[in-house]
Amino acid sequence: MKDSSPKVSIIILNWNQKDLTVACLKSLLSVDYPNYEVIVIDNVSTDGSCEAIEKHFPSVCLIRSKKKLGITDSRNIGIDYALSRSADYVMFLDNDTDVHKDMLQELIFELEKDHRIAVATPKVYCYDDRNRIWAMGGYMNFYKGRVSLLGYKEMDHGQYDAYPTIEIDHAVGCCLMIRGWVMKKIGKLDPDSYYGEDTEFCIRAQRAGYKIVAIPKAIMWHMESYSWADNKNLKYIRSKSVLGLMRKHAKFHHWSVFCFYALFSIIKILASEGTKGDFKTTLSRIKGAFDGMQT
Repeated sequence: MKDSSPKVSIIILNWNQKDLTVACLKSLLSVDYPNYEVIVIDNVSTDGSCEAIEKHFPSVCLIRSKKKLGITDSRNIGIDYALSRSADYVMFLDNDTDVHKDMLQELIFELEKDHRIAVATPKVYCYDDRNRIWAMGGYMNFYKGRVSLLGYKEMDHGQYDAYPTIEIDHAVGCCLMIRGWVMKKIGKLDPDSYYGEDTEFCIRAQRAGYKIVAIPKAIMWHMESYSWADNKNLKYIRSKSVLGLMRKHAKFHHWSVFCFYALFSIIKILASEGTKGDFKTTLSRIKGAFDGMQT
C-alpha cells in the first residue's frame, strides 16, 4: 500500500569520501519517517565509494557522474531525478552529517502546516560538541554585503525553542528541505553559483513571496566545513560568492550604502593584515569580489 506521507528525496554528494558518506547513510537508516528515498551523486570517486554504497545500501539510488562536477551542477542532477520521481520535497544533505531520527518528521510537520514556506532548515549542532549550535540558517545584509549565521557556535539553552519556526533569509547548505513545486516554479539552483548556491536560491524564493524558516525541533549534527578545511582559497571563494549575490539581487539603495561600507572595510582589513604582513589575504578577497561582479 502506498504511503500517504509526502515523499522526500534526500540528495547527498560524494567525491572520494567513502567513510563519511557510509556513516551518513547509516544515520539515515534510523530515520523515523515512512516515505523517503536517498540519492547519492558520485563524482568519479576512485576510493571504492560506489562499491561500498552498492554493497551495504542497495536501496540507495546511486548516480555516477561521468565527470567531476561542482556542488551546484551535481545537486541539479539530483533535483531532476527527484522531481522525475514525483518528490514532494527535495532535501540537500552534506555527507559529513549525522541526523536525528525525528528530523524529517519535524521538518515535514511544520512545512505541511504552512504552504507559504518554501525552504526549511533544522537546528544544526556541532558534530564534536553535541549541544553547541553550529547554525540555524541566517540572514543576508545587502547593505554590508554580509551573510551571517543564526546561533553560530552558541551553547543551546533553549533560546531558540519558543516558536516552532523562525523566519530567516537563507537556510544552511549542509541541510535544507525545499518544496518540489517551488523549484518547478522559480527554477533549480543557479548554475553560475559555485559556493552560496543555497543562499541564492533562498533569496529568489523570498523575492517570489515565499518564506524561509529554521525549525528548532528538527535537529542534526555537522562537521564544520569538513569539505573546505584544506581549501586555501576559501576567503577568495566567499568574497566572490557574496559579490555574486550582490550583483544578482542587490538594489540601488543597497549599492549606495555598500560602496562606502566596502571601502571602509578594505581600509580596515589592510590596516589589520598589513601589520602582520599578510597582504595576500586582502588581495585574495579583493580579487574574489572583482570576479564575483564579473561572473
